[in-house]
Amino acid sequence: MNNKIGSDLKGLFAFHLLATAITGLLGMLYPSFIIRISGLDPNSIPVMQQARGLDDGFAVGAFFALRAETWDQVRVFVAAASAANALSLLGAIYYVIILGVVTTGLVILLVVFTILTAGYLYAWRKYDHVISNVAVKSA
Repeated sequence: MNNKIGSDLKGLFAFHLLATAITGLLGMLYPSFIIRISGLDPNSIPVMQQARGLDDGFAVGAFFALRAETWDQVRVFVAAASAANALSLLGAIYYVIILGVVTTGLVILLVVFTILTAGYLYAWRKYDHVISNVAVKSA
């Protein structure tokens, strides 16, 4: 199918690119800053840097997704981003809401992961649903 993606999804890719590139680069290059605003234990720097490297990988994926024109070109990326952001959102909910660790960094992550998870799940429903309906009607 040749289902064109709209500016809503391209805007989400741009947001994802900026959010993950900024947090990823800061976490890898200036971990002490992230430690300070998140309240994490300084002993967690190596793990945090690895996780931020994953963020940077998703930033590269979002950059390439920005260049795409059809749903088929971004479907796998949207599925992976949905899963990764949903799991990160669960972690942020656990720390901020359940444990009550309310720090600037964790609240920012909670907001970012909420936007990304909701946006990607909405996009999946919107674009994949259209393809499913067309495929059923043409069969």
